[in-house]
Amino acid sequence: MSGERQSARSVISPDSTSPIAGLVFYCVPHHIAVVLGLVFALEEAMSPAPVLSGGCLCGAIRYHSSNAPFDADHCHCRQCQRSVGSVLASWMDFKRSQITWLTRSPVEYPSSEKIRRGFCPHCGASISYRHLDHPDYLTLTIASLDNPNQVAPNYHIHTRSQVSWLQINDNCRRYPQQRTEPAPAPQQKNE
Repeated sequence: MSGERQSARSVISPDSTSPIAGLVFYCVPHHIAVVLGLVFALEEAMSPAPVLSGGCLCGAIRYHSSNAPFDADHCHCRQCQRSVGSVLASWMDFKRSQITWLTRSPVEYPSSEKIRRGFCPHCGASISYRHLDHPDYLTLTIASLDNPNQVAPNYHIHTRSQVSWLQINDNCRRYPQQRTEPAPAPQQKNE
C-alpha cells in the first residue's frame, strides 16, 4: 500500500456513511483526500443532526428522521402479525417530510387496497406502513431503529387479535380495534 493511500485512510475511512468515501480512500492522493475530508466535515456540520436513525437487518435500507415521532403504538392485528412475523408490531408515526432515506427506500407490498407495507428486498425486514388515504404520513417499525429504546409506544390497537399467552404489563391504553373507538381506562400495574 502506498504512503498516499495510508494518508487518505486517516482523513476518510472506508466505513464512512458517504457513498463516495470508498472511492476517496482507494483512488485519490493525500492532498485531495484532505480537501474532500474537509468538505464532508463541513457538510455534516451544516446539516441538522438526525433525531433518530435506523435501517433493515442487512443495511441495504438506512434512514434518519429530523424529528421525534408524533405517536407510537403496538398493533396486534393479524395483518401486522403476519407482515412482521411476530405476535405484534411496534410502530412510530412521522410526517413523511421528516424521514430521509439514506440508501434506498423500502419495496412496498399492497397488503390491502389502501395499505402499503415496506420491506427490504434483500433481507426481508419489515420497515414501513403507509395508508394511501394519508399520503403525508409514514409509519416505521420501532425495531428498525438503531436504538429501539428511544421510542416507547403510547397505546395498543387491535387487542381483540392479541395472542392469549402474551401479557404486557404497561399503562398504555388498549383499543379492541382502531384507536378511533373509546378506550377503556388503562390497567394499573400491581405493586
